[in-house]
Amino acid sequence: MVDSRNDESAGDCEERIAKFQQLAARLQHDINSPLTALLAEAQMLALDERLPEVHSADVEQIVELARRVAAVVRQLDSLRGEVAPA
Repeated sequence: MVDSRNDESAGDCEERIAKFQQLAARLQHDINSPLTALLAEAQMLALDERLPEVHSADVEQIVELARRVAAVVRQLDSLRGEVAPA
């Protein structure tokens, strides 16, 4: 009887982990797609010679912050790894 409970508990845990990994994958995709576009646009804007100097620092900050978010999104890969057998 105890083994049956442990099996159910392990199964529930594996199911929760699988759902968490699916959520991490979905979040990674949902964030990364618009973030990539935002970063590309900000980088293009930073290269535009018509950009007033007063806005250059702001655009560079947007690029830097977008890169930081991208690094966090890449870390979601570690949450999608294989689950060690119980």
